Amino acid sequence: MKKFLLSFLFLFSVLALFAQSATPSKTDDIRKMMEISGAGKLGIQVMQTMMNSFQQSFPEVPSAFWKKAAQEFTAEGLIDLVVPIYDKHFTHEDIKGLLAFYESPVGQKLIEKLPVITQESMAAGEIWGEEIGQKVFEKLKKEGYIDR
Repeated sequence: MKKFLLSFLFLFSVLALFAQSATPSKTDDIRKMMEISGAGKLGIQVMQTMMNSFQQSFPEVPSAFWKKAAQEFTAEGLIDLVVPIYDKHFTHEDIKGLLAFYESPVGQKLIEKLPVITQESMAAGEIWGEEIGQKVFEKLKKEGYIDR
């Protein structure tokens, strides 16, 4: 009985340590890092760009539909999806280092410039994608796979 009780206490102590090793502070720090870095806002910006593209592709759909659809997607929802990914790939010390970076002057500059850089990169990527599509289409036509 004594061995059982000692084993039980040992097991309980180990489980308590494991529970503490997955500390909420790491998750809190990931969320803080994402807030400081503007990751949620950037995700919303990308989503709004996508919604604008959808709206242009479907001009017959009223703008009220797109506005209502966009309200379903929040920065917090995106962050909830991404936190476990950061948790999986970074140690708590890594997250603390990233927090220090984002709080530094160069980190703050990155945060300030990233929305514009993202917007410009998406526009460049769209042009690049169109060029690739056109070249692939021309090759398909040249090699007789399509006759349009």
